[in-house]
Amino acid sequence: MLTLEVFLSCDCLSAPAARSIAKKAVKKVKQFQLIFRDEAIDQARAKSIGLFIFPAFVVDTDILTIGTPSLEQLVFLLREKVLASKKYVQNQQKGEKK
Repeated sequence: MLTLEVFLSCDCLSAPAARSIAKKAVKKVKQFQLIFRDEAIDQARAKSIGLFIFPAFVVDTDILTIGTPSLEQLVFLLREKVLASKKYVQNQQKGEKK
């Protein structure tokens, strides 16, 4: 299972919309679990990824988008990550068979 991390700032006006879109997107792309992170509490994690603008949507350490995307955009990006993950696993399995 993949993890979508959504970094939010408590004083950001777009935080409620970002939360809502993330929840809806994860319902559509079921291979993801969802974690909301507060930029003040999770400051070290945000810095390790290079985040300083919020909201930010992250898978692993890959920044998918900064700012609130549309639901369609986020679903597209998440599906791309699922496909990339499947290809990676397939390539690893091919390497093990050699």
